[in-house]
Amino acid sequence: MILKLNIPVILGETLREPNHLFPPVFKIIGLVLLLPGLAFAYLFIFQDYAFPFLNYGPPSPKHNEFNRTGHNNLTDEITITLIITGLIFIGFSKLKNESALTNKLRLRALYSAVLVNFVFSIVLIVTNSW
Repeated sequence: MILKLNIPVILGETLREPNHLFPPVFKIIGLVLLLPGLAFAYLFIFQDYAFPFLNYGPPSPKHNEFNRTGHNNLTDEITITLIITGLIFIGFSKLKNESALTNKLRLRALYSAVLVNFVFSIVLIVTNSW
C-alpha cells in the first residue's frame, strides 16, 4: 500500500492547493519591463549606444567586440535583466480563466524547458575549450 501525501496550504478557513503562479496583473508589469528592455537592447546592439550614467570604474584600454564603448558600463546587464524579468513575469502570470489543462500544459512546458536548459548547459560545459 502506497501512502500518497497531499499537503495543502491553509489560507484562512479553507484548504487550497498551493499556486505557484503570479497574479494576472504581473502580465502587465512584465510588458512594462520587457518593452524598454527590448528598446535598450536595440540601442545597445545596433546603435552602439550605452547610457553614460551607467559607467563605472576607469575607462578600459581594451576596445573589442565585448567592450564596445571602451568603458565599463552596466547598460547590457540592465537590459538583459529587464528582458528576462519581463519574460518571467509574462510567462508565469496566471490567466483569469485558468483550467486544469492549462496548468498541465504549463507544467509540461516548464519541464521541457528545464531539460533543454540542462542538456544545453552540459554541452557547453563539455565543449568549452578555453
